[in-house]
Amino acid sequence: MAKKKEEHNASAGKEFVFVRPGQGVAAKARNLSEFRDCIAKVPLESLLYHANGGHFKGWLEFIGQKGLAEKVAGVKGNDEGVRGKLLSLL
Repeated sequence: MAKKKEEHNASAGKEFVFVRPGQGVAAKARNLSEFRDCIAKVPLESLLYHANGGHFKGWLEFIGQKGLAEKVAGVKGNDEGVRGKLLSLL
């Protein structure tokens, strides 16, 4: 049986924080699995704010996902298609 690769958990204060501009925190992710779950469920407003602002790349690099960070950095838009593109990459 193949060994599952361990995920790097960001320490407290280093999580990716999904915000809703002007409304506060929508969700937090400590690792790639949680990040994917958040991408799937956060309000579209929060998702687009971070995707279009290029906020995902630095955090993904921080948790050791440099190749994925490059791919995700190019995903931008103004509708639910952004969520679908990100989920297909994750």
